[in-house]
Amino acid sequence: MRATFVVIVVMLMMAATSLVACKLSSEQELADAGIDEDGASASPDAQTASNPDADISIDASPDQCHAESLLFLAGNRPLATGDYCDDIQLCVDSAEAAESIMAIMPAFVCSDTGCSDGQFACQWFNPDYIEAEEYAQLCELTIVENGPETVRCNLYL
Repeated sequence: MRATFVVIVVMLMMAATSLVACKLSSEQELADAGIDEDGASASPDAQTASNPDADISIDASPDQCHAESLLFLAGNRPLATGDYCDDIQLCVDSAEAAESIMAIMPAFVCSDTGCSDGQFACQWFNPDYIEAEEYAQLCELTIVENGPETVRCNLYL
């Protein structure tokens, strides 16, 4: 009986240690993404300091990009190059639009489930930090016929 109790205590201690390590990792990812502990985006200066490659400006014409549709949800602001995303999600209204999304960015996987009825859900798993070329491709997604209303960069805590 005592041996079983010791094993359970050791297992609980190992689980607690794992959770602490996971929390610390998440806190570092948030800091790297320019997010404070309350989930608010840091100021542009702080964001650039934590990620020197961040470009918080958006320089694209409306016929090349609907930049207001590119969202960094963790910071409740527009997406920018240098932002860290755990995944990027969008919904489109037709199979043709889903095919266009995958042709522009083959990293996206689209299916007919996960969005509203009749829509197709597209997701890019584990994109990491958004580079300028990827940002330009994400912009291109916003002008696809029957394309997404929003392209959402998600950061999971």
